[in-house]
Amino acid sequence: MGHRHIYEAIDRTLRDIRENDSMFGQLTVVFAGDWRQILPVVHHGSRADIVDACLKKSYIWQHVRPLEMNTNVRAEKAGKSTQASAQFLLSVGDGKLPINHDVGPMKVALPVHLLLKSNSLDDLCHFVFEQLEKNYDTASWLCSRAILCPRNADVDEVNNLMIERFPGEATEYKSSDSVTDNEHQYPIEFLNSLTPSGLPPHRLLLKKHASVMLLRNLDPYNGHVNGARYAIRALHRHVIVAVVATGTHAGKEIYLP
Repeated sequence: MGHRHIYEAIDRTLRDIRENDSMFGQLTVVFAGDWRQILPVVHHGSRADIVDACLKKSYIWQHVRPLEMNTNVRAEKAGKSTQASAQFLLSVGDGKLPINHDVGPMKVALPVHLLLKSNSLDDLCHFVFEQLEKNYDTASWLCSRAILCPRNADVDEVNNLMIERFPGEATEYKSSDSVTDNEHQYPIEFLNSLTPSGLPPHRLLLKKHASVMLLRNLDPYNGHVNGARYAIRALHRHVIVAVVATGTHAGKEIYLP
């Protein structure tokens, strides 16, 4: 979700270009989004600052005609268990669940069947990937499971823990740790500590049969798109051979540099 200042700047620009003082220069503009997604990011902002950055707080919103989609077609086709889960998430997003003051202000209690009694990350990995030792070489089984994390540091911790559970020897891949200008300003230790969003850590450990996810639209026609999941089949020095794990393109090989 973008900051409201972005849309206000577009509005002013279009008015200026079209020499028309109507909203967006009298052009019809379609906004697409989900209010249940992440709010605009305000650096060191308070809760009030973040809410104020939303489009609903802009003068533009009074001119917007909201249209809602209420049917989750994907959930309906997936089965009753998925439908129940989707309906629960909608209830959370719509604010229909009662506030549980024992948990905290503005918080709801999750159903017991969704909770793991242990607070151990190791137990969580075992719960999600139970019987990994029997199914680690089955791509469809492996890629039908995932652990979602709020921060990149948590993702790295989970990945390292899961790689240790796979049999075989790990292959190490390292990112470039040098610059062409002003080398004295960027120590190697500092460069190696950086993990920009959308990029792997400096030291990446992988094993055969482990699952990986594509973060770029590489070849949409053959299903190699952002979010596609793969099972590793071979690890070379500069190339990783993997196969699409699920979907209509399951079994197709890809060479990842």
